[in-house]
Amino acid sequence: VYKRQVYIITNEAWPEWVKVGMADDPEKRLSGYQTSSPMRDYALFEAYNVGDRRGAEKAAHDILKGTYTKKGEWFKCNPAVADVLIRGTMSEY
Repeated sequence: VYKRQVYIITNEAWPEWVKVGMADDPEKRLSGYQTSSPMRDYALFEAYNVGDRRGAEKAAHDILKGTYTKKGEWFKCNPAVADVLIRGTMSEY
């Protein structure tokens, strides 16, 4: 298991929003979100293996915040679009 990742998390309650974050283990992070949701409806959309997760997360945020509304680490952006926009940059990290 690769221990440095940037991820996209979704929740069907807010289909137009994605969370872009970083974690050693995105599945474990996802479990943490599930405990705060009675519906257990958070989903890991994508995770990118990176060498520098802090730099990669910042780059992803910079890409998305230029076009999409941002609230903390959440962006009002379709998850497939977010994936397309940041995937290439993640390979640089």
